[in-house]
Amino acid sequence: MLKKCLFFAVLVSLVVFASASFAAPKYTWKISHVRPAGASVDKDINWLAEKLAKDSDGRIELKVFPASQLGDYGVVQERVSLGAIEMAVQPFLPASDQAIQLVNLPY
Repeated sequence: MLKKCLFFAVLVSLVVFASASFAAPKYTWKISHVRPAGASVDKDINWLAEKLAKDSDGRIELKVFPASQLGDYGVVQERVSLGAIEMAVQPFLPASDQAIQLVNLPY
């Protein structure tokens, strides 16, 4: 009788712990950038998306939106600050702060 109870307790524990690992939350993050699809930054971000998906066993998905698909600089920056978009790769927007205008010179 004791062996049956012990076996049942171990079986229930395995089911509970196994189901908890399958119930791990899944995250889908959006990342926007201004360069066209196929540009070097786009390739790098897509590599990151693949690496995140692989290393997290598919629990983290990074959706890449190239070529300002989610809006221009100002719109994307506003959406990032509100949490509607998780990440953005873009130059600083001088309209938001004139002090950063000189830092963003291309050469």
